[in-house]
Amino acid sequence: MADLKSIFDKYIREGESGRSNTNELLKAIVDEIEALKSKRR
Repeated sequence: MADLKSIFDKYIREGESGRSNTNELLKAIVDEIEALKSKRR
């Protein structure tokens, strides 16, 4: 679960710096979570 926290921390920092819109951030987070899930199988 530490993986998830680091993913969210990374994207929250990006969002606060205003570089990306929310939809793009959410999509990127979902992609990373899916990648983590497939690694665990």
